[in-house]
Amino acid sequence: MLWAILAVAVFVMLSWKGGFETGIRIIPDAAPMQFNTALCFGLLAIAGLRRLETDMKWWAVAGLGLAAATLLQDYSRLYFGIDEFFQHAWYAELSPSPGRMSPFTAVGFIICAAVRLSGKPLIGMLLLGLVAARASAALIGYGLEVTSLYQIADHRTAMAVHTAALFLIFTSFEICRLWGVWHPDRRVA
Repeated sequence: MLWAILAVAVFVMLSWKGGFETGIRIIPDAAPMQFNTALCFGLLAIAGLRRLETDMKWWAVAGLGLAAATLLQDYSRLYFGIDEFFQHAWYAELSPSPGRMSPFTAVGFIICAAVRLSGKPLIGMLLLGLVAARASAALIGYGLEVTSLYQIADHRTAMAVHTAALFLIFTSFEICRLWGVWHPDRRVA
């Protein structure tokens, strides 16, 4: 599961580097997955694949920091230059700040990384459930063409379709992992 998330993240980052528009947005006229979004998914996937606890934490902290800085930029009106630090956003349509992930996405990464770092299985499963619900709402919004489900009304940056799908996959994996921590006698294979 984590390898698949990492593969999609790398594919999206390579699509940004290579100018492959279909790789960054899989539905025409839909929001693209931003480069930093793919990078955060890659960091969280690597954190999950690491066997050493200290290694895992560094990868998760990097993802959390990038998402938190993005969210801080959004609501403080400050500009840190991280939106296009790794890749120029050559596709800036549907985004008031080229290269910036949506606030929904940033909050999702903050929650996922914090749960990975916390070691609190029950609270973690509940918080991951919120991220999964938000991602599900975005996918339903795309399916029913209800933009308010994947986009903040006064903010044009929307959650991309494959961002929502990857959040569902990641949160499902993490909830299963945490269930095994919470109930070691009932591990999910």
